[in-house]
Amino acid sequence: MKALGYNSSSIMLKYVLYSLIASVGGSVLGNVIGLTVFPSIIYNAYTSTTYTLPSVNLSFNMKLLLISTIIAVLTTTLASVYSCYKELREVPSILMRPKAPKEGKRILLERVSFIWNSLNFTQKVTCRNIFRYKKRFFMTVIGIAGCSALLLTGFGIKDSISSIVDNQYGQIIKYNLTLNYGKDVDKNSKTKEEKALDSDERINNYLNIKNKSYKVSSNSVEKDVNIIVPENINEINKFINLKNRVSNKKYTLNNNGVLITEKLAKLLKVKNGDSIILKNKDNKEFKVKISGIVENYVGHYLYMSPQVYKNTFNENVKFNEILINTKDDISQDTLGKDMMNLDNINSAT
Repeated sequence: MKALGYNSSSIMLKYVLYSLIASVGGSVLGNVIGLTVFPSIIYNAYTSTTYTLPSVNLSFNMKLLLISTIIAVLTTTLASVYSCYKELREVPSILMRPKAPKEGKRILLERVSFIWNSLNFTQKVTCRNIFRYKKRFFMTVIGIAGCSALLLTGFGIKDSISSIVDNQYGQIIKYNLTLNYGKDVDKNSKTKEEKALDSDERINNYLNIKNKSYKVSSNSVEKDVNIIVPENINEINKFINLKNRVSNKKYTLNNNGVLITEKLAKLLKVKNGDSIILKNKDNKEFKVKISGIVENYVGHYLYMSPQVYKNTFNENVKFNEILINTKDDISQDTLGKDMMNLDNINSAT
C-alpha cells in the first residue's frame, strides 16, 4: 500500500478501524449478553432448585459499562496503532521483503538426550518453535488457560447450585415443615396447637423456636442475620445440624455464647471467642460472644439459648415458629394445610 502511494495515516486508519469495529462490536454484544442472558440463567437456576422467587428485574450501571467498553476499545486500538507505527517507519522495499526467521538455538531439552532422541522430527521442530517464538507461546498458553477457566467456571456454577440443595436441605436442615404462630407464644404450658401436634401420627417430633431478623456488625461490616432461639437447646440438633464444616465437630447450645454460620463469620472477620454487636429495628445495640462457627450455605443465622436471649435482650423468649419433622411416607403439603386450621397458625412452609 505504501508503494502504491497511500500515506501512513491512511494505511493506519484501515487497521485502526478494523480493531475499532471489532472491539466496539464485541463490547456491545458482550454487554448485552453478559447483562441479560447470564443473570437470567443463574437466577432461573436458583429458582428451579432452591427458592420460589418473583421475576427478575435487570438493571444496568452505565458507568461500569462505559469503563469496560473504553478499556476494551483502547486496548485493541492502541495495539493496532503501535504495530502500524512500528511497521510504517520502514520504506516500501523493506516492507515487501519477507521477514527473516529468527535464528534457531539449541534448547535445554536437547541436552536431555534420552527424551530428545525419542521425539520424532515434527515434535522436535514444535519444541524448538515454542522457544523461538516466545510471544506466540505465551499467547497460546494464556488463551487456552482463559478458555479453560471459563469452562471450569460454568461447571463450577452448576455444581455449586446443585450441591447447595443436598447440603443445606439434606445434611444441615433436617425439618420438613415450618408453622408460623399468628401470635407469639410465651410458654408456660402446652398450647392447643402443640396438643394437636402430639396427637397427629404423621409427625415424629417438633420444636418451638423464635426466629427474628436483626442487624449484626463487627470490624465496620454490617449484615442481616436471623436469630434462632429453640425452646429446648438439647433438641435443636434433631432439626438443624449444628456442626463445624472442617472438623465435623458437633455443637450444642450453651449459656456461654452464641453460634454463628460460617460465611457470616468470614464476612464479619470474627472467630471463636470474639464479640459481635446485634442491632434491633430501633438501632439499640446488644453485645454477644461467639462460642462456635457452624456450617451453612443459604442465608446468615445466629443460634442462642433462651437464657442467653434473656441475658442479652432483658426479656423472656416468645416463640413464633414450630419446626416439624414428619414421617417419610406422608404428604407434607396436606399436613401443612391441615395445620392451618388450628387457631393460632397463620402459615405453613
